[in-house]
Amino acid sequence: MFSLLLNKFTKFKSIVIGSLIFSLLLHLNGNFVGNFLTKFPSSIILYLVRDKFGLPEAIITHWLYNLFITKLLD
Repeated sequence: MFSLLLNKFTKFKSIVIGSLIFSLLLHLNGNFVGNFLTKFPSSIILYLVRDKFGLPEAIITHWLYNLFITKLLD
């Protein structure tokens, strides 16, 4: 999605739009405000990781984040 957004928008706008889509549309379960407050900042971080290090590193970071949150909530 990041590559598609970069074709139309600046890097900053692409990160913000992509993060909004990720946090508000792709995570409709649960509390709307809670999802936004947790998933929007984490999505920005993942986009920055993707931009600086690459897609595989962003996927690994996302996986580790999900693993950490799952273990934290158990």
